[in-house]
Amino acid sequence: MKRINGVEIKTLSCLPRTQVQQENLDTLDRAGGPQLEKSIDKETDFSYLRQRLEAVQKVKSDLGIEAQAAMPIDFGLSAALLAVGAAGYEAAKRLYNGWVRNSQKSDIDSSVTQAIESLGDYFSDKLLAPVLPTKEVVRSAVEKISTGEISDALDTVDKVKTAIVKLVTSEQHSNLEQDSQNNSKRTIRGFTLALEGLCSRADVSSEKVVEVCDAYINLLKEPSGKYTLLDDSAKESMRLLLVRNWKAPVKDYKVDVKLERTKEYRLGLYQVMKATVADTSRDFLYLRTPISQVPANLQEKAKELREALVEAYGYEVDLHKVDIGNYSESVAEEIKKILELSPEISQSKWSQKARDQEKIAQENQLRLTTLRTWAVPATYMPEADLQTSFEQMSLQNQELVEGLDKFKDLYLTNDFVNEDKLNQQLTRVLDLTGLDSKVNNANLSEKNSEKGHFFFRYFNHLAEKKITVEGTKKGPLKNYISATNRDRILRTCQTVVHNKADFPSTARDYSFYTKPLIEAVPGQALLLHHKLTKCFKSDGYIDVHGLKPLVIENALQNLSPSGSETEKIAGGFVLSGPAGTGKSSFADAVSGQMALPVFKLNAGTVKAGTIGGIITYESRGITVGEFFDIVKANSPCVLLLDDVDKYLIPRKADAGCVREPSAEETELTTSFLESIQQLRDQRGASRVVLIATTNLPHSSSINIALIDGKGECEGAQIELFKHVSSTALRPGRFDHPVFSFHRLYNADQGKEFAVAFFKPLEDSGRLTGTIDYDELGNIAKDYTPATLENAIATLLPKPESRVTVQQLIDTLKKQTDRFFASVDFELLRKIQGRVETLVDNGDKKLGESLDFNEFTLAAKGLTIKQIKTAIEDLAPFELTQENILAAFEKVRSEV
Repeated sequence: MKRINGVEIKTLSCLPRTQVQQENLDTLDRAGGPQLEKSIDKETDFSYLRQRLEAVQKVKSDLGIEAQAAMPIDFGLSAALLAVGAAGYEAAKRLYNGWVRNSQKSDIDSSVTQAIESLGDYFSDKLLAPVLPTKEVVRSAVEKISTGEISDALDTVDKVKTAIVKLVTSEQHSNLEQDSQNNSKRTIRGFTLALEGLCSRADVSSEKVVEVCDAYINLLKEPSGKYTLLDDSAKESMRLLLVRNWKAPVKDYKVDVKLERTKEYRLGLYQVMKATVADTSRDFLYLRTPISQVPANLQEKAKELREALVEAYGYEVDLHKVDIGNYSESVAEEIKKILELSPEISQSKWSQKARDQEKIAQENQLRLTTLRTWAVPATYMPEADLQTSFEQMSLQNQELVEGLDKFKDLYLTNDFVNEDKLNQQLTRVLDLTGLDSKVNNANLSEKNSEKGHFFFRYFNHLAEKKITVEGTKKGPLKNYISATNRDRILRTCQTVVHNKADFPSTARDYSFYTKPLIEAVPGQALLLHHKLTKCFKSDGYIDVHGLKPLVIENALQNLSPSGSETEKIAGGFVLSGPAGTGKSSFADAVSGQMALPVFKLNAGTVKAGTIGGIITYESRGITVGEFFDIVKANSPCVLLLDDVDKYLIPRKADAGCVREPSAEETELTTSFLESIQQLRDQRGASRVVLIATTNLPHSSSINIALIDGKGECEGAQIELFKHVSSTALRPGRFDHPVFSFHRLYNADQGKEFAVAFFKPLEDSGRLTGTIDYDELGNIAKDYTPATLENAIATLLPKPESRVTVQQLIDTLKKQTDRFFASVDFELLRKIQGRVETLVDNGDKKLGESLDFNEFTLAAKGLTIKQIKTAIEDLAPFELTQENILAAFEKVRSEV
């Protein structure tokens, strides 16, 4: 309890604040002392305080520092600060003294009292009220301080500043009970408001304002929580004064004038300013508000502040040139952050990076205009899609955009000095796209499909463009692409075609691989792959046996497995037929058609050994298992095992085994079988398409008339078991033995074959004369592709060579390596039966696999007795193709 004029007043520590206020106000009204009547008017009654309390949030919104810094003082008021009224400073002093009633009066309290007395009637108990006044009251009170008659304003500023600093830093006041701490906070807030008015007075010099700024910066830069009496409302008031007077401490921003403030001081100042600007709830400085939306009377001030910030940044950045000791990178960085937080200040005014980007944007607009002139006809893309593609490129790779002239040059150039120059240009374009980079390729997806369309449509056009090389060579550009560039393009196509993660909407079904969907980027990539490989097309591999659907449908099961344990694993194919009939080329066509890399293995690269066999791969020896690991790591892919009869040799336990293999051969076969099984045990997850080839069994040992439309033949399969391990040919490994390549071509197939081989020669003028493709097909059907290619190479050794149709036919008829349509199968069976009987009885031994078709032709004209004599008596114990044919010739010569 405290007595005023003999009246007992309850202190704030006794009761809740509003109850204390109400009871004290009622008591003071009853006391009726002349000074109290003067000091406490009707505006301080409880209802008035309650109304103000209810208006706090509205006042914060309406009166906050939205109308602050660099603005006139009547807009520079903090909503969190308290009101000044006309209640009188004596009442204010008594209230303050009452708050520190039981504390020892200190120098701090004397400073506070002196500050209040110095302000006189301009400071009152209303500055200490716990509730907010109206906007009009605050404006009026602060204006009164800023314009009123204060005898010594500079001294008053010093006293108020001193009182604030002593109170804030006072450990004595910080350690008081909570209510007393709150009262000290209210005193500090009242003084900060008073300083706002004082620092706006004409008779307060900029030097004095600088001193206040110094004091505020020193208080605000301390860690949060150090000064417990400095609450958010007081901090906000301090920041407002600093921001509004931010130019005063720095004095001048001319480069030739040395700053009067240290870099530490400037850093603190700009940190305070940055904190003010960073408050996105309110635009304190109008740095986020367009000038047209700033109040008319503040627009010039707002412009001035923006210009000054830009000037300050330029000065701080260049200060090291004139005053290295005063230079601070941190100060420049703080201003930069303020500018970055100020969208209404164009970055091109202060940021070299922004100016560079603006210049790039202008240059890019010119590039886009140029791009439209040639890229629209080259890519068949609408201008809108082309622009989107350009934007997608420029966002990720400015070098690519700048290099579009390289794309244009390659597109417009039709005459090249040589192939090296052409490929140098193509390499540069490929480097710019970065499509074979894992990082960039990951960015190519459905989200930026326009960019993908631009790249692949461009290369699709380029591949077919007619050019001249060295002045004489003419043809599509794709014919002159180097192996290195071709491999780069194909790898990129393969990645995009099978990239389901980034292109999930593209269905990879049979129709996709046979008729690429060019509306999708993977379809464009597949189309380009088809153009650069020997796939199933008119100028590529001619599938006269009709195997393409069967093999591709099977391959799709490997590329898109369900992973179900009950799923039937798609097996591989073994293609059996004479040499030169296109078996290996068929596998190449599958890989080209499906955009799959192909790994090839042939007998020349495999060596049997006690450890299971060594494979020569990229000039080094590796095990069979290591080779298969490499294949799996590069899936999806095609694995072509050529001459598979050389390393999947029938073991003693295999069905059909006709001779006992060596231990090394058995080890080699076992190694391959284990690796193939592991490949399939992954439930298709390996995504490897298996194709094997063999020239065995010889056509003479099977009845080719029994081969059906799928290339299957039970009798032929039994024969195959004699040459290839039956364990490898079981389901889950090689499910599909195909014998179509043993069949003789019919007239229709022959015609298709002839058109594929000879029509390009006719179109280029190299094959002359009247061409009857029915007649030519009837001849071509008896020859292997290898024989036809050799005949063409013999007749047309150079690009400028010419040949007539009749010359071609005469040359073909002289070839001996041909399919024979007139084999005597009865005679063939007798020769084969005699040989097998001799071997079974142990009278003879097989030295190698035999071609009974060739024996039948060689024995034509001999009697059965002569044939028997040749095989039994004239041929040696170990039978080979060569010594049996020699025995036939010897019998014939003796007749």
